[in-house]
Amino acid sequence: MLHLYVIAISGQETCLTVSSRPPQWIFNQSLRSSTSTSYRLNIFIHIVRSSKGKGLSAGIASSIINTLNNSFTNTNIQFVLHGTDFIDSDYYYNNLTDKENQLFTVNAHENAIDIYVLGTSTTWIGSGLANGIPSTALIIHGKHYNTSTLPHEMGHCLGLYHTHHGTIYEEGSDDTNQCAEFVDGSNSSICGDYISDTPADPNRWSNNSCSYIGTGVDGHGDSYTPNASNYMSYAHKPCRTLFSDLQIDRMKLFINNTPSLQQVIDYNISGPSFVCDQATYTIQNLLPGAIVQWSVNNNNLQLLSGQGTGMATFKKSNIGRTNITAEIYNNNILISGVNQLVSVGVPELYTYGDYLYSGGQPKRCFVENQANSCYLQSDQDENIDKWDWRVTSGEIFVSGLKNENATIYPRPSSPPSFMIEIRALNPDYAIEQKNNYNHLINKT
Repeated sequence: MLHLYVIAISGQETCLTVSSRPPQWIFNQSLRSSTSTSYRLNIFIHIVRSSKGKGLSAGIASSIINTLNNSFTNTNIQFVLHGTDFIDSDYYYNNLTDKENQLFTVNAHENAIDIYVLGTSTTWIGSGLANGIPSTALIIHGKHYNTSTLPHEMGHCLGLYHTHHGTIYEEGSDDTNQCAEFVDGSNSSICGDYISDTPADPNRWSNNSCSYIGTGVDGHGDSYTPNASNYMSYAHKPCRTLFSDLQIDRMKLFINNTPSLQQVIDYNISGPSFVCDQATYTIQNLLPGAIVQWSVNNNNLQLLSGQGTGMATFKKSNIGRTNITAEIYNNNILISGVNQLVSVGVPELYTYGDYLYSGGQPKRCFVENQANSCYLQSDQDENIDKWDWRVTSGEIFVSGLKNENATIYPRPSSPPSFMIEIRALNPDYAIEQKNNYNHLINKT
């Protein structure tokens, strides 16, 4: 992609994002997203430093996520940190001019929006750049990662144009259909930023206030009254605080209709981590028309209902741990796959040992389980994570009470008959196992 560098005519924004020709569906004014639909999008933050590690710290990641989420508070679009890394390279850190396309290829992700943060001293004409409209990557200068430039560039990634798009021609654009928007909004669906609730904007802003300083008129002779609060304008950075209702709707529509954006949605399986008999699991906020293929990695669980939907019910078949997988398809394209490990049923504890007492020697007693005949804790089936021993009759000492093999010492003064119990907790340490205790009875 060719990036044309254009200095803002007024205001303080220097966005280098080049607008592309919009998809035809945005001209369908009857197309609307569900206002209640929520999205969580993965973000991966790349911090560009010098070859010696000079630059911003990993601590900026939380600030970036907070800035995005605060800016998108009323949109039902939120962001989660998928990961961070450092790109230690003088080549990018010292001067990024004409290297943007190269940087976009470094450690890029398909399942996250990549944010490349430059150093505060990096030479670069821009304050921010999205890798297209829409796209899944942006670059932001180190001086601007916690300013309104960040939601501005994210708006581009999610399909938004500048509010002055089409109304002025000073910025480079691949959109050959752009045209000036009238103040009365009569052509707002096909001109300007293609959104009818953002006023026509000729991009004439004060450098140090929220004032519009233009004096021109549109093709009908009407004076402009643009909105300095809109993130997608070039108004003074502190003035920009909101997206319009239809901009929010437009971003959701781009997510719904752009495969690359669908892949960055942070899906997760919601449901219990322990299944006694049966349980239901859900995928929240699926895209309209999305299909979920549910599967498990063994025969511990059986799918009862919900294949193809965002809600599936499973029933216990066997005891053990099982990985539940949900593959999410949209238009027959796999856009995401998520997993949840669950514990199924209550593992039954068994014991093993030489139960006949002789010669006053201590006897060892080992824990094992239904599926294994091993005698050491390190070899226990993974379903048995914690256990302890309890004496219920007989006067004996038991060592190794917690999570260890037990050594039993009968008292010489008492008949060496005794009973012990084994108690275990499930792997989540939340529910005590059923009282299927095992008894050892020794005799002389």
